[in-house]
Amino acid sequence: VEYPTVVTGNVPDEFRSLPLEVLETVLRHHQKYIPLRDGDGRVERFAAVVNGDGASAPEIVRGMERVVVARLRDGAFFLSEDRKRDLATRVDDLAGVTFHRGLGTYGDKAERMVRLVGVMGERGLLDSRARASAEEAARLAKADLTTLMVGEFPELQGVMGGVYLEAEGAAPEVSTAVRWHYHPVAVEEGAAPAAELARRDAESRVFAAVALADKLDTLAGYFGIGQVPTGSRDPFGLRRAGQAAVRLVLDFWRPGVSEPRPDLQDLAAAAVDGYGDGLKLPREEILSALAQFLLERFQYVLEARGLPAEEVRAVLQADEPGEDAATVRALADPRGAADRAAALN
Repeated sequence: VEYPTVVTGNVPDEFRSLPLEVLETVLRHHQKYIPLRDGDGRVERFAAVVNGDGASAPEIVRGMERVVVARLRDGAFFLSEDRKRDLATRVDDLAGVTFHRGLGTYGDKAERMVRLVGVMGERGLLDSRARASAEEAARLAKADLTTLMVGEFPELQGVMGGVYLEAEGAAPEVSTAVRWHYHPVAVEEGAAPAAELARRDAESRVFAAVALADKLDTLAGYFGIGQVPTGSRDPFGLRRAGQAAVRLVLDFWRPGVSEPRPDLQDLAAAAVDGYGDGLKLPREEILSALAQFLLERFQYVLEARGLPAEEVRAVLQADEPGEDAATVRALADPRGAADRAAALN
């Protein structure tokens, strides 16, 4: 703007008890305002930048507050209506929500995610308690897509599932996994939800299992129908999903010394098998393309974290399969590959 001026408005008391995520979504994402918190962390005011000398600020603020109140009143209504049903009762409704016309519904996806988490348990990656929690979270992860709140504020998908589960008294590892399962988005080691899950290894493991099942199921499905990213074209965000899969194993799994580590190539194969005969391309073709894709995303993550490209390639290319090998060593143990790259550096 030519003459930037900051104005501030108030959030009425009746709406300050709304979940913080709802308040910030309305103010920041929809109205482009800046939420201002009080000493207790509640949003009580907002700031905005307008073009002018401030002479008409009171009238401008009154208009802003009317819009904010209307949006928050909608949010309060949606919250009240959604809370009339437990999230678990909404799982069956996912049968009416399309994931992709070639890949079935979100109900189908939820079932595949639960089975893939079960595979992780069979591989010894999850103990019985973590497996039960992860399977429950995988079953519920997409249920908030059928709520009024997410229908109006799609930015809150996942988040509202976690909020509703917390209100219902669900186990913390289940509600946390549901809340964050669309993450991670950024590749930096400290990016969300790293801070939120620091020193919470049990919750981090369950989250990683559910989020990894979500990402690998998505990749397997789209690669299986030939929707592979090309050039700058990636309408389904598959590169981001691949990077997230790598980061989940590197940053959030945190295995003990004697514990098995996630094998991305093996789990990707299990994700492909989860579709049964529902994919168009041959299984081996899908797996080969997925392995190469995940290796490229792995390289991108390590380079984005500051390792020189030639050193990353030296490690990852040395791990590519030869004529007689079907396993990519870097994908079979991503943490080990990252350790080797760091050691080489």
